[in-house]
Amino acid sequence: MARTDTPWTEAPVKHEIINLAEKETYHQRGPWIDAWRRLRRNRAAIIGLVIIVLNILVAFFASSIAPHSFRTQELYDAQTGLAMNNTSPEWVTRIFTTMKAIKRDRWTFEGTAGDTLNIDVGSPNLDKGMPTVGAARTGFTTNVHVLAPNGENLAAKQGTTLDFGSHIQGLVLPATGTYTLIVQRHTPGERGEYALSITR
Repeated sequence: MARTDTPWTEAPVKHEIINLAEKETYHQRGPWIDAWRRLRRNRAAIIGLVIIVLNILVAFFASSIAPHSFRTQELYDAQTGLAMNNTSPEWVTRIFTTMKAIKRDRWTFEGTAGDTLNIDVGSPNLDKGMPTVGAARTGFTTNVHVLAPNGENLAAKQGTTLDFGSHIQGLVLPATGTYTLIVQRHTPGERGEYALSITR
């Protein structure tokens, strides 16, 4: 019986020594290693970590990946096709400078149904004695929009880089009333002066 009792008394002692060694190794790993082990076992935590990392990367690199710059973003009215002006309070535009109002000039004139008009903005022909509204010289590219009395966008023309002008020729007015002529810059950030001519 003595031979059979010996292994039974030594086994628990040996097992306890192994456990002590494992505890010592566990404490030597440090809290960060233990936290990483627990994190790897938690799939939901891993998914959350990946989402957080992706959000951080998007925040840093979204502006360079986007095909258009947020500084030139403009929203357009469905009826007129014109870029909508910003209606934010002044204190908001001071903090967020990219939300500044769009620079445009609005002119009005009376028209009769059937009249044919030629409209020139920044045209070299303005130096040849054509009547003008507004004044000054060409200096930047402009876009012109003609709105009918009911607000419909009757005609539109983008400027060219040859003479920096916009020209609408042979426009027949569909109704009698007050028409609106809108002149705005073609390229965001451009500044300058222009001349406007309306001939019948």
